[in-house]
Amino acid sequence: MNGFETILPFLKPIEHLILDDSISEVMVNGPDRVFVEKAGFVEEVRGLSIGEKSLMVAVKNIARRLGDDISESKPILDSRLPDGSRVAAVIPPCSLNGETLTIRKYNSRHFGIEDLIKVGTIERSLANQLENLVLARKNILITGGTGTGKTTLVNILGKFIPSDERILLIGRYVRNSNGSGQSSSFRGPPATERTTWSEHLRSFEGIPETPSRPDHSWGDTRRRSF
Repeated sequence: MNGFETILPFLKPIEHLILDDSISEVMVNGPDRVFVEKAGFVEEVRGLSIGEKSLMVAVKNIARRLGDDISESKPILDSRLPDGSRVAAVIPPCSLNGETLTIRKYNSRHFGIEDLIKVGTIERSLANQLENLVLARKNILITGGTGTGKTTLVNILGKFIPSDERILLIGRYVRNSNGSGQSSSFRGPPATERTTWSEHLRSFEGIPETPSRPDHSWGDTRRRSF
């Protein structure tokens, strides 16, 4: 069970693309243009059509199945499947050329720091520096676009945290694979709620109201932030 069975009943014309393990992303740009990403390269799948009405029905049904909604008053969908795969859709009036749907598959492979060094993503000197920063309890800011490896890097850095320390994972969509029995995951507040992150953080086990800065750690509370 990979989570795709949640949406496949509504996407029969592109089911074979979604289930193809060599494809990392499926992009539907209107009813008659479908693209896929393979090995980091985007290519068009010609001769494949979903139909304008069928695509709109599929997008709305997918949103409902995922516990969300999409309509003219709320024309953007950004959700996740149970396995962590991302499902995003935009409909008119925001989308000028018809409905668009993107399915970004979650890579379940658990990478380690040696994997990044081996493929040349980072040098060993930087890997050692990152490990030292984690052990020194420094805050680390990781940014990047979709599919650039933010979650992969976070999970790798999380493996440097000693096993006797507890890890709190807080976010809108939390994906963690460091395997620590001391980790707990929490979902952040919806964007519609007027709640600051500092207020939200303090709701989890009494984290102190202390502004974060690059050289700041949580002292004896033994928590880290990435």
